[in-house]
Amino acid sequence: MAFAFQEESNKSLFNIIVAILIVVAVGGGAYLLFFAKAPLIEMVAPPEVGSVTELSKVDFSASDLSGSAVFSSLKRNVSEAEAGPAGRVNPFSPF
Repeated sequence: MAFAFQEESNKSLFNIIVAILIVVAVGGGAYLLFFAKAPLIEMVAPPEVGSVTELSKVDFSASDLSGSAVFSSLKRNVSEAEAGPAGRVNPFSPF
């Protein structure tokens, strides 16, 4: 009568190693998702853009736009949208 103790221990050792790898992968993914700092975007703005301080000094007022002669001369080329049919009275009734 022969007993195969070695095969049983190899399977259990393999299962333990796989379980440890899964726990490490899930733990690493959770760390990267919740605790790691997000990488910063490192991009140099082109010189045509100018600086942000110049853009922040721009003063925009809606009254300046609506009182402008150029804005008044604009014409609407698109007609107003019309409401289509609303659908059935009871959407759950059989056809």
